[in-house]
Amino acid sequence: MQHFILKRAWFAFAALLAFALVPGAAQAQSQLLVPSVLEEMRLVTADDNAATFILRFSPAEPRYAVVERNPTRPELVMATSLKTGRVPDRQSFRGLVRALLFVGEGSSLVLRFDTARPASIKAEKVGNNSLQVRIE
Repeated sequence: MQHFILKRAWFAFAALLAFALVPGAAQAQSQLLVPSVLEEMRLVTADDNAATFILRFSPAEPRYAVVERNPTRPELVMATSLKTGRVPDRQSFRGLVRALLFVGEGSSLVLRFDTARPASIKAEKVGNNSLQVRIE
């Protein structure tokens, strides 16, 4: 009889431990998978020497990386991101930046710039949920 009670107590403890740990793990995993959504992209300044854009995200700005493999086509790669339909896939401009294009690559959103001459790209967090992207 004592063996039966110990066995039941062990199963009760294991079940309690499982319920305590699983919701926390599921919650942590769901927080990691929430994508950043590009809600707005605004051209702030543009001329023949530089262009500056502000990108606003929700619920937060994504992890990002600058890619400069091709000097006339710098890129900004935003991990676990997507954009709303209000942000056009393609835009044309005058000045250093001639065009931009959004491309989905896996779970990342890639922003490609076509420039009139070789240029570099810089990105930095500004304010809440926003990135400033400068092409020079």
